[in-house]
Amino acid sequence: MKSIFASTSAVICALLLTACSSNPIDVAWQEPQQSLPVEFDKTLVVTVLDTPANRRVAEDALISLMPSINGEAGYRYLSNTDAESLEQKHAMVQKQGFSHALLVRHISSKTELYERPSMSMGVSRGFYRHYRSSLSFHTTSLESREKVTFEVSLYSLNDNQLIWTGNGEFTNPGNIHSVAESLSHGINEQWQQSGILPVSEK
Repeated sequence: MKSIFASTSAVICALLLTACSSNPIDVAWQEPQQSLPVEFDKTLVVTVLDTPANRRVAEDALISLMPSINGEAGYRYLSNTDAESLEQKHAMVQKQGFSHALLVRHISSKTELYERPSMSMGVSRGFYRHYRSSLSFHTTSLESREKVTFEVSLYSLNDNQLIWTGNGEFTNPGNIHSVAESLSHGINEQWQQSGILPVSEK
């Protein structure tokens, strides 16, 4: 019984650690001289993705899920080529009345192969009275997983400087809307912890 309780405790601890590390933003930097909290008058939300459709879905989702930044979709102002060089479009964007820009770039995608252990149960027949006992066979299977990395950056257009940047990594991501949802939650959590957003903001 003691070993069973020990195994159960280990599983619970693993689940708790997983829950605590659910934020996809694993690396972040913030301008130390930035006044906090940040006052978002009007924020241009721009994503650099593989297709215009994915870009539109992602930008609309981020704006909907992050109302505190007063965002507007970048696809209404910038083409895909312009979005890749947002820094060069600073003057034009600022003339539209934007105080900040939130830029999300797709950095990399890679497929990894890994061995997944598994256990099969079997039954053996005894010599006497057809006695049966269970046996277990440990095997491994080769599986693949996709890892996708995004870079998230927040710029102050009035000061023309980078305020905050972070990297988000996903394993086997779903559709682009679910990725945008996870990113928005991760960004909000990071910004509340760092003071960019008040803790009461959702």
